[in-house]
Amino acid sequence: MFLLIGGALAFVIGVIGILNFINSILTGIITRQREFAMMEAIGMTKRQLTKMVIAEGLYYAILTVVFSLVAGVPILLALGGLVPYLAFRFGRRGTVVEELQKE
Repeated sequence: MFLLIGGALAFVIGVIGILNFINSILTGIITRQREFAMMEAIGMTKRQLTKMVIAEGLYYAILTVVFSLVAGVPILLALGGLVPYLAFRFGRRGTVVEELQKE
């Protein structure tokens, strides 16, 4: 049950993240139409503009991966040490004899 609910929540958050990324890229392109027109006016081809926009999208994706890895690793390392410590500390309530008698 936890796996199903956790998977569904991860899926929803992932879809929201992907839609946010798409929204950011499209908003940037739409708001820069005049800039693109000026670039074409001074000699930039549509193919060059397309390559530039694709490169920007890839830069956004790469930066997102790098920042999420950098931010995610310290959090996972902290949780990896903190959760077992707290579980062991607060999980044992009785004496050694009582712990050995548990099933």
